[in-house]
Amino acid sequence: MFRLLKAMLWGTSIALSWTWGLGLFLSVQMALHFGLGGLLAFVVPNAIGLMAFGLLTERISRRQPTARDFERHFFDTSHSLRYVILAYQFVAIALTFFAVFRYIFIPLGLGLPLGVLLALGGALMLGEQFPIRRIKWSHLVMFLLVLVSMVAAWLSFRHFHAAQPTGWALWPGEEPVIGFTFLGFLIPIVLGFLVGPWLDIQQWQRAIQIRREEGTIRGSYFFGGIFFFCILLFHGVLALLVLPVDPSQLLVPAADGLFHAKDAVTRFAFVPEFGAPLLFAIFYAAFLFLCIISTLDSGYVALKWYLRELTRKSEHIILSIIPETAMRSPVPVFLAAVGVGLLGLPLQWELEYFVAFYGSFSIGYAVVFLFRSTFSPQFTNFTQTTLFAIGAFSLGLFGVGYFDQQWYFMALGALFPAVHGAAVISGRAVVDDLQRAIPQAPEEPQEGAPPAEPQDPSALPPAGGSYSGRAAEMALHALENAITRIDPKLGGRLQEVIHRVEPSVAQTLTSVLASMQPDPSEDGNGQQYHKDAELEHAKGHFEGKWFTHTFQATYQDTNSVGNIYFGQYVMWVGKVREMFFRACMPDFDIDNTPFYILTRSIDHKFNMEAKEFEIITVRIRVHSFNRKFATLEHEILAHPKRMLGKGRQVLMFVNAKDYSLRDLPQELRTAFLPHI
Repeated sequence: MFRLLKAMLWGTSIALSWTWGLGLFLSVQMALHFGLGGLLAFVVPNAIGLMAFGLLTERISRRQPTARDFERHFFDTSHSLRYVILAYQFVAIALTFFAVFRYIFIPLGLGLPLGVLLALGGALMLGEQFPIRRIKWSHLVMFLLVLVSMVAAWLSFRHFHAAQPTGWALWPGEEPVIGFTFLGFLIPIVLGFLVGPWLDIQQWQRAIQIRREEGTIRGSYFFGGIFFFCILLFHGVLALLVLPVDPSQLLVPAADGLFHAKDAVTRFAFVPEFGAPLLFAIFYAAFLFLCIISTLDSGYVALKWYLRELTRKSEHIILSIIPETAMRSPVPVFLAAVGVGLLGLPLQWELEYFVAFYGSFSIGYAVVFLFRSTFSPQFTNFTQTTLFAIGAFSLGLFGVGYFDQQWYFMALGALFPAVHGAAVISGRAVVDDLQRAIPQAPEEPQEGAPPAEPQDPSALPPAGGSYSGRAAEMALHALENAITRIDPKLGGRLQEVIHRVEPSVAQTLTSVLASMQPDPSEDGNGQQYHKDAELEHAKGHFEGKWFTHTFQATYQDTNSVGNIYFGQYVMWVGKVREMFFRACMPDFDIDNTPFYILTRSIDHKFNMEAKEFEIITVRIRVHSFNRKFATLEHEILAHPKRMLGKGRQVLMFVNAKDYSLRDLPQELRTAFLPHI
């Protein structure tokens, strides 16, 4: 019962945080444009997207031992998309300010300077006073006030309608819900809002905090979706009841010549000619203000959390110029968002201009991040340039379709990035199929267990399936020699697979081939292959992005007490780092190199101790690099997978002649890029 109440409590905050300017006012637009059916087609995918986010993040959370690990999982998987995530949040805040100015303050006749102070000051004040661990309580109070405002506004409007001779009437919509125009809006809305929460740091922060409080993420987002559905349904139905009062006066022609009605309810409430009850105007204004301010304070808290983590890990050169406190503060972001909102007024923007970002540009990023965070954290089979190009092209398609009223261009603007993201993800199926097709190195049998039966190549799954992709020249070159050493039937099967593999997975194929076992029936080759495998093991090997080396600790590594000496862990990391450099840059010559690699800093967190004769594995990978520095991440494990410690080190580079600081050498960029 307590978990249920906590889920409902968090559900109120989730609903209010998602009720930003886009959903709040676009619900009125969709209702008046396409009637009740259009309103439901907008609200239902929004609510389902929230619930699906909670369901999947619950599964992700359960795979992480602690809330801190869950948080680290988010930052690790989202790091390469951090600029898009920040842009997603910035546009949400900017369009919310724009909606406040355009659809509330202007119809209300309120001066913009005063409006800016009210909206901005209220958001910053609440964001500072109620951090994420306490925001659910402030949002509970706001949600109760929202409910009171909804009920009071509804009752006062019902009283107004009872005095009208026309009685109750629902506006049927400017255009029919069954038509191509509606389809042009429906597809971007469904795709954009089903995957939208995955790029919203407000929702990730809430999911992590719910896990930290040992609540149910799935239950919280279930209630959040229901509450959100009710808020938007109320606003849309209210618009359908208001517009029949005087459609000719409530619908104001727009600069772009298209149908716009997002401020119809506001005009009815605050323009004296319509005769709206005073109580309706007061409670409707309270409803709008509470929905808006609870979104802005959520954005402030989430940005503060996200920026603090980004600057804490970053080694960017700009941090040495701009104070770190300024980089961590959300205030500059909010001021810039206010500026964008004000800029849109003289340019006569409409809310749909912002919708295009969420209904086209961000969809491809959201699809890739959803897959990466849910199923495969190490998934990197994409490039930032390609995703940006696809997003920009899709945004252009949506814009052409919107302004020229060509529904199929609007639909393509949403479908194109979604299909591309799915195609990028499906490329992993090729790697998975190949790994199933290649015989893996046999595991050492447990003591007393029966010997494993040899694998029959004829029992492998059929290879007649169709794989997407271009001819893989790199993969073919890596495999052609190895195929001659294995069973002819299996070799033929691999030849069919590799001709349909994306070139980007060539490195993975090469790593998989390193673990292949030869046919034991071949005389002479088996022994030589076994020796080669031992040699590769001594050199270390790559497991995905990690360079791994395994060895056995001995008395040489211990101290007088008998445990492994603390300094030995760093010595192990240093040794494996040199092996990693050797694997990445086999042609490096210390006598002729134009640069040296120096260690700027290193940190290591000790989790537990190792003992003599334990099997130790040291893993190193490239975490990130910028113009001046490279950051490596390491882990030390004891068999089987017992974490002894982990940490990071920052590398700097100097000229070999005068030891002056220099930029990251191009040789290292080329060597590190496949392993980040």
